[in-house]
Amino acid sequence: MHPDYKQPSFYHFDEDSTSLAKIASKEYPNAKKVLDLCAGSGVVGLEYCLNNNVKIIHFNELQVQFEEILLSNIELVNSVESKVIIDDFRKASLESYDLILCNPPYFKKGDGRVSSDSQKQVCRTFETGSSVELIQTILKSLNPGGMGVIVYPYNLNHWKECKEKFKENIKVLQRSGKVEFSLIIKSDLN
Repeated sequence: MHPDYKQPSFYHFDEDSTSLAKIASKEYPNAKKVLDLCAGSGVVGLEYCLNNNVKIIHFNELQVQFEEILLSNIELVNSVESKVIIDDFRKASLESYDLILCNPPYFKKGDGRVSSDSQKQVCRTFETGSSVELIQTILKSLNPGGMGVIVYPYNLNHWKECKEKFKENIKVLQRSGKVEFSLIIKSDLN
């Protein structure tokens, strides 16, 4: 892991982010075009780039407060063509990707404890969109043969419902603590 990543004062990446990048590197080491969806400070995508021969990486993040931090962190891994997209993932002009990495908000709106910091709340909670819309966006944005790798808490009902709805597309890779790392595969039906 690069020791100089910048992070905002209101939110810090954790082991889920670095584990997600490691698992994706193991499952799909040859992706040339990558999207870090719900990117935050970009650690997941950048860690994947550091360990693989990525040509292009895009970062999609809802909160404009992450943009300068993302750009600063991208400079640390300057060997990759990159693009930052600050927009709601449902509305963003996303392209097609070989690999989509995603450490999304864990809670749906109204669930979990509410943070007094509105920016931190957006990091933790789907203030816009839902887990179902997120998986639909991933499936829509994958190249044929591409895959997504996502981390989420397996004990929350909205994630259980999402896994059931997309059972043909989601394969659990491993559990660690309270989270599950899963593969999202585009089928002929998507």
